[in-house]
Amino acid sequence: MWLANDGNYREMRHFTPWMRPRETELLHLPKMLAEVQGETHVLFGDAVISTPETCIGAETCVGVLLGKKFDDC
Repeated sequence: MWLANDGNYREMRHFTPWMRPRETELLHLPKMLAEVQGETHVLFGDAVISTPETCIGAETCVGVLLGKKFDDC
């Protein structure tokens, strides 16, 4: 994964890129969120949400914000 880090975009000031493609890890939720969610852990990483009816994934590209073609991302 790459982060926008030029021009007006300085993502690496606040974020670290996820360097493990197609991998996830299990993270503990804070007690307050666990009580609301009814779960104590959540998956985090590079993955898609898949159900019998659909599959959802998201990709971000600074080129979209600048009006560039997707193949320039």
